[in-house]
Amino acid sequence: MAYIEVEVDIEDYLDDLTDKDLISELENRGYSIIKSDEEVLEKTIDDFNNSEDFKRYLCDLFNIGYHIDNKDLISKLSGALNCFK
Repeated sequence: MAYIEVEVDIEDYLDDLTDKDLISELENRGYSIIKSDEEVLEKTIDDFNNSEDFKRYLCDLFNIGYHIDNKDLISKLSGALNCFK
């Protein structure tokens, strides 16, 4: 059996990826990616695969850690809405 040693420069590899491919790979690994404030406002409920993805999105939007309890998250959202009254 023969072995071949290959050296790969990770920077060259990453340069060949498109932003869309990289974002897709990160999302497949469970990360939530928000590129800009404009993109945040364009999301709809159909853009999320499950409730956890939606919760991560809300936590990112409000700059809250993902470990927050659902009731506490709802309370923060309610508080944010009440400041416009």
